[in-house]
Amino acid sequence: MAVPVLAAGTVASGYALEKQPGFCVLCHEMQLSYDNRRASGAAEHHPDCIQCHKGPGLTGILDAQRRGVRDIVAHVTGNYSHPIVAQAPNPWCTQCHAGAKITDEHDEVPTFNVKACAACHNHAPGANFGSEEEREEGKKGMEGEENED
Repeated sequence: MAVPVLAAGTVASGYALEKQPGFCVLCHEMQLSYDNRRASGAAEHHPDCIQCHKGPGLTGILDAQRRGVRDIVAHVTGNYSHPIVAQAPNPWCTQCHAGAKITDEHDEVPTFNVKACAACHNHAPGANFGSEEEREEGKKGMEGEENED
């Protein structure tokens, strides 16, 4: 009886930690991803990292925790790639973003059904996580800033 209770407590504790963006950035190699997430606009509508980096249901939670433990071991041993490359396959995006609204918003994107969502919506350096309109507005704003010099 104690083992299932301990296991459930461990999973629940891990899940609570994962929902805190600050937990992910405790490792220095995550700082760039964290900063880019905030700068790209991703944090505005996606308040915690795990929201986009886990699959659906209990299986998704357990898999994310397995990967999290692997990442902690990699951090402690210094055996990790830089920059960190995190998983966010399309089915994880469509947990929240699905249906006609998404299809309509992407009507003019020729690679919509071919490309990964994260190919456009990411928090790589200089990226804008939002829609194409938001990316264009961001570019115009940046051009205006450049012209002010």
